[in-house]
Amino acid sequence: MGALLTGGFDPPDDTLDLDTLLLHAEAATDVRARLARLPTHYRVALLLYHGFDCSYDEIACQTQSSPSGIKMLLTRARRAFRASYQDQDAPLDAPLDAPLDALDEHVDEGEGA
Repeated sequence: MGALLTGGFDPPDDTLDLDTLLLHAEAATDVRARLARLPTHYRVALLLYHGFDCSYDEIACQTQSSPSGIKMLLTRARRAFRASYQDQDAPLDAPLDAPLDALDEHVDEGEGA
């Protein structure tokens, strides 16, 4: 999680070249910037679910909501996150889940940080 917020990147393999490292850093910066533009309740829900692996029940308890409400909130938050990629410079052939895959990837990279 730390890499997503701080911009740090711990390469999984020492054989990565500088270009690859720069691409990962740019992608992490882009994900953080897009998350920052989301409404706070969307950002919190996405980070709790994808970043901290909280369940619907755990997020509901923390936000004083219902699990079904959290499920709907996450659906809307994901839609808004994807839309931020579709609205700006996303390739037309990019799969809809690519932005969330990028979020998960950068969260996973930072778990040891």
